[in-house]
Amino acid sequence: MNELKTILGGLYDVAVSLGEMMGNKLNDAIDEMFPLSDEQQKKKGGEK
Repeated sequence: MNELKTILGGLYDVAVSLGEMMGNKLNDAIDEMFPLSDEQQKKKGGEK
């Protein structure tokens, strides 16, 4: 049973990592389609 939990935990970590990568790519694409003003860009940069 522990092995199954370990495998599922690993798959979950991979899914989360992929989700974050896809999310970042999506955000970049949105940024390219809708360029932010300098002020908004600074706010966004400060949050990361």
